[in-house]
Amino acid sequence: MKPDEPLPTTLDYVVGAVAGCLTDVLTGALEGRGIRTDSEKFEAHAEGKIENIDGQLLLTHVSVTYCIKIPKDQRAATERAWSITNPAAPSPKASNEASQ
Repeated sequence: MKPDEPLPTTLDYVVGAVAGCLTDVLTGALEGRGIRTDSEKFEAHAEGKIENIDGQLLLTHVSVTYCIKIPKDQRAATERAWSITNPAAPSPKASNEASQ
């Protein structure tokens, strides 16, 4: 029996675990500041880079991208939460997109 799509590998699960941990820390910091992180307001997308180095498949990079919908008056609190939980990451970029 062959699946229609490729099955996830161990490294795929590692990417998911790393993304889950990072996301949990950020959502905790946001919720602590009264910023909602339910599925209508918060999305996380993770991607891992797996390279063949000397015949070994190695996970060399994990990238997590967040989409957070917040009211304008909560932007400063969101940036504080971001800077505390992601001190090496660049500041979040504002988007003027509105969706209904």
